[in-house]
Amino acid sequence: MARNIIFEDYQPYHILNRGVDKRTIFEDEADYYRFVYILYACNFGSPATNLWRRDVIMVGKLILNGEDLPSRFIERKHEQLVDILGFCLIPNHYHSILEQRIKNGISVFMQKVGNAYTKYFNLKNKRSGRLFQGPFKAILIDDENYLLRISRYVHLNPLDIVQPDWREKGIKDWEGAMKFLESYSWSSLPDYLGIRNSKLITSKSLYDTFFDNFSEKGKTDYREFLKEWSNEEFPE
Repeated sequence: MARNIIFEDYQPYHILNRGVDKRTIFEDEADYYRFVYILYACNFGSPATNLWRRDVIMVGKLILNGEDLPSRFIERKHEQLVDILGFCLIPNHYHSILEQRIKNGISVFMQKVGNAYTKYFNLKNKRSGRLFQGPFKAILIDDENYLLRISRYVHLNPLDIVQPDWREKGIKDWEGAMKFLESYSWSSLPDYLGIRNSKLITSKSLYDTFFDNFSEKGKTDYREFLKEWSNEEFPE
C-alpha cells in the first residue's frame, strides 16, 4: 500500500513502482503478458491459478486485442476496482494512471497486483522475498494540464530501451522513435492512437476530453504533443 495518502474516488493518480535494487522484473515476453493479464484480472476478480505459459500468452493477447476472455481465466469476480487511463511496462519498472471507482480501490488493486506478480515471478525463478523496491509510489494528478503531461511522460518512457540518454540529449530521430513507440505492445499509446482497443484501458476520459476525441486530427495532434516534451517536466 502507498504511504500517507488517502485516495479519492474518480481522481487520477500516477502509480509506479520498480524492481528491488532496480532489478529486471519483466525478463521475457511471457512476463509482460502475465502482468497484462494480472492487471486486468485483479481489477474484476482474481487471476486463475495453475495456468500454462501458453495460456497466459494467449489470454494476454486477447486483452491487448480487445477480445473477450473465457470465463475460466478470472475467479471470484467482484465489482471493478479502478479505471485504467494509461500504462507502460518496461524491463525494470512500470507506470500507470489510475482512478479508483470504489473506496480503497487503488490500494486493494495494487496489493493484489503486486502479490500476484511477485508470487508468479518468484515461483518461475525459484527465488523468494520482495520483487518490488517497496510500497508503490502514488502521485496525485490535480489538474488537466498535469494529467496530459503525465500521459506524455508515461508514453515516452519506453524510449529508455532504445535511447537511454534521450532526456539529457534529446531524441535524435523522432520518426524512428514514433515508429518504435507505436509498435510497443506494453504501453497504452497504441490505444490512444487508434492502433488497437485493448481491454486494459477501462476509461476513455482522456480520449473524450482532449484532442477531439482522438479523431484523425486528434491523433495527429497527440503525436505532435508528444514531441513538445521538456526535460523539466519529467518526474524522478
